[in-house]
Amino acid sequence: MKRLGLVLGLISWIIIMSCTRVPLVRTLPEYVNSVYIPMAVNNSYEPALEEKLTNFTIDEFLADGRLRVEKRADADITVKISIEKFIIETLATDADDFPMTSQIKVLADVVVIDNLDGKTLGRFPDVEATYVYVSDPRRTVEVTDPEAKENVLRNLASLIVQNVITGPYAPQ
Repeated sequence: MKRLGLVLGLISWIIIMSCTRVPLVRTLPEYVNSVYIPMAVNNSYEPALEEKLTNFTIDEFLADGRLRVEKRADADITVKISIEKFIIETLATDADDFPMTSQIKVLADVVVIDNLDGKTLGRFPDVEATYVYVSDPRRTVEVTDPEAKENVLRNLASLIVQNVITGPYAPQ
């Protein structure tokens, strides 16, 4: 009976530990301890995305804590972000063709540059964030377009930080 309890306890522990979130491993070169993020470039047709994305990306790096955010002269790498596409689509409408559910997609290109020698350490094309939301103002759970834009940009900033810290880099 004790043996059965021990086996069940061990199996339970394995199941619980397999559900634990494991953070992605940092793959940046060892000497990289700080980052500079210049203003993002907005090549999409949607105005005023670059400032929010830049601020959200800085916030994500600060929240992650693995790299310090510095001014260009003091940083080890520069992360250049270019917003390439911003698409708002209606996914579902009601009988009167009134939009009920919408989706925002944002695509960005990210380039990581070594500030010591100016070489490109990594390039991450088409980093994509998607946000689906209830856009029908007649519903109590409606999300406004400005709120949806902010949410998708926060998601994109999180993906950018994840790509920069854990992306594939050539061995040094």
